[in-house]
Amino acid sequence: MPTLTRYLRLFQVGERRFVESLVDERAAELDGLLHALLRALARGETAPEKIARQVGASPDEVQSRIAMLRDLKLVVDCEETDRNRLRATLSVPSPTPATEQVELTNACPMQCLMCPRGQGPGPRPVGFMDLGLFRELLPQIAEAQRALKPLALHNLGESLLHPRLDEFVQAATQAGLPTELSVNPGLLPLERYVALAAAGLSRLVLSLDGLDAATLESVRGTGAQGAAAQGHVAALLEHRARAPSSSARPELIIQMLRMRTNAHQHADFLSRYSRLELPGVSAFLKDLDANTRGDLRLAGDAPRPYLCRAPWRTVVVLWDGKVVPCCHDPWGEWILGDLRRQRLDDIWRSDAAERLRLRLRTGWPSPDGPCGRCAHRPDQWERPDLDRMPDEPLHW
Repeated sequence: MPTLTRYLRLFQVGERRFVESLVDERAAELDGLLHALLRALARGETAPEKIARQVGASPDEVQSRIAMLRDLKLVVDCEETDRNRLRATLSVPSPTPATEQVELTNACPMQCLMCPRGQGPGPRPVGFMDLGLFRELLPQIAEAQRALKPLALHNLGESLLHPRLDEFVQAATQAGLPTELSVNPGLLPLERYVALAAAGLSRLVLSLDGLDAATLESVRGTGAQGAAAQGHVAALLEHRARAPSSSARPELIIQMLRMRTNAHQHADFLSRYSRLELPGVSAFLKDLDANTRGDLRLAGDAPRPYLCRAPWRTVVVLWDGKVVPCCHDPWGEWILGDLRRQRLDDIWRSDAAERLRLRLRTGWPSPDGPCGRCAHRPDQWERPDLDRMPDEPLHW
């Protein structure tokens, strides 16, 4: 009997809707019939004739769609088959890792409510990545990175504080790698944006969590420079409006986190920024990560997890060259290796990396470690709400 997998997610990019299999990371565009079929399968319906009556389609259409879903690993024979497929996928790491993020600095003037660094720098020393170290890293990650996503030049700190940020972007561009920055616009005057664009930046995410200084600073602290943030965004958009459409780069994403603190401004934010009709500019409300403390979420908002694949697919590089499994290890509790003494491929095959994968396959680490505390663990994954279609403009 066909059973709908729990390892799936739904998302929307603009007007297009998708369903993705998290076992083999493939997606299919979602139309009304397919969406109705997913709901029927989630309710436990198995007879094609009965499903056909419910969704208003012929039995042959339903059978054809079920075959497509089975090919995508979205329909399985039983829950044990589902778990075994995921275990098999996570049993063998990629030949080489992609780099999820490169932390240029962990320095930050903000006190963001949702960030582990919001209460201070934590146990790691604060510093800035050496450009020479970054240039040595680039050829080690180039091939795997091109297949995944733009290289994110941010992690725990505010990358705009790095005095040589433009040179990092330019070095990656010269190596053939697209780049992304997620920044606080209060620290981004127009001339700094122009320099980053000239260096070849591919995508820029502006975190604008309030439409006035008081709201923005209630989320990110006075270091966010709320009044300056509004002026900088306005100047940047005016600059983009003057630019020919062919040179509207980098891609610009204006995002506001969905939080209780700024809930009164969500509708105004979308009204102001989602209808700009500027080439390469879009805006969306972003859900809080599932690891964020619950009191910051809107009433009724369920945590939105992502199925963890990091130890088998990707790494995060910290400013001092240390490599950790992912961005949810902010304090470097599980160091896989150090790029100042090892190559990335050697770190990927190191004893520390293999120990972590073994522990995640055979039994979860104790709750005092970053993986044990993480909401993205595969053993805790639940099928998402099939009636909720989050915007996902940063989906790769």
